[in-house]
Amino acid sequence: MGILRGFDIYRVLPGVFFGFLAITLHEYSHAYAAYLLGDNTAKEMGRLSLNPLKHIDPIGLVCFVLFRYGWAKPVPINPNNFENPRTGIRIVSIAGPAANMAQCLFCLLGAKISLICLNNMLFFMFLQGMAMNIGFAVFNLLPFPPLDGSKILLSFMPIKAEAFFYQYQKYFSAVFMALIYFGVIDPLIEAPIAYISGLLLKLIGF
Repeated sequence: MGILRGFDIYRVLPGVFFGFLAITLHEYSHAYAAYLLGDNTAKEMGRLSLNPLKHIDPIGLVCFVLFRYGWAKPVPINPNNFENPRTGIRIVSIAGPAANMAQCLFCLLGAKISLICLNNMLFFMFLQGMAMNIGFAVFNLLPFPPLDGSKILLSFMPIKAEAFFYQYQKYFSAVFMALIYFGVIDPLIEAPIAYISGLLLKLIGF
């Protein structure tokens, strides 16, 4: 009973729902962008799908619900199938965070309607969805592997630097996980999340 006492179903259930939705559409957008650019790798591996189970990493989802940022299974792509590999990587990488910001705008609209209807429960549920999507988008744009931001950054770097990075990617990823564990990442994303959230809330007069 002591454990359940702190369990808030009205916070957890919307968090799980928006977490599944945010991660699923994020990864689907990566796969769909790659498909449009001529790469069928994700489609052939069953990742061009709106089935959350195709994309969910259980630990990443738990972190996403609890801390507003997490991760999913990476979408496999083959840049060699793109007409311009580097441009293709940029487009595919930005597609995921862009999908989250689109969901964020949907949640913003839902929050506005909830305000008009004086439904506080729905209002705070949509605010939670908005915050989670902003957090997921900002987190994934950090320039650390294996996040989308690292792929975007590498697509602008010299070929030798890119090769060096991929050669030692697993070590960079380990350093990144350590930074998360010791709370170094939080200050890097809190400011942009708060700034974006503030701008959007002003749009609905809150």
